[in-house]
Amino acid sequence: MCLTAPYRDCGARHLGLRVTSNDVRSWVFIYVATKTNKPREYTIGRCADMSLEAAQIEAGVLSKKLREEEIEPGAAKAARKNATLTVSQLYEQWLIDRDDLRPNTRHSTRSAMKQHIKPLIGDIRICDVTQDHVRKLKAAMVETPIGYNRARSGAAH
Repeated sequence: MCLTAPYRDCGARHLGLRVTSNDVRSWVFIYVATKTNKPREYTIGRCADMSLEAAQIEAGVLSKKLREEEIEPGAAKAARKNATLTVSQLYEQWLIDRDDLRPNTRHSTRSAMKQHIKPLIGDIRICDVTQDHVRKLKAAMVETPIGYNRARSGAAH
């Protein structure tokens, strides 16, 4: 828990210093998330382990990558976390994050998940899904006209 908002370094636009209630000081990269348009902090390293100059260089590298849309800080961490999730868990997380879905779209994705995806691959971890799993899923979906259209439009690519 932070005592105050991070102190900012005037020399490096996105660099800040976070001080916790336990007096732990860390360099943070401060940016606005592209998907949510909300301010975020990415911990670069602890002050005890990294000099100001090294933190400024790292913030510059991250800032350049962010501008070039190569990364969003924390994306690798999120990818590692998502690798341990099952297909069903990732779907539920996705559904929560997608508050812009229309009711019919939300209903049809829930239906596809319940009828086709969950029974075949819902309990498989994301990192363990193979092309063979996807082929079997598509084959099962094409058994109905609506499922055939869904399989051809979205899962075929």
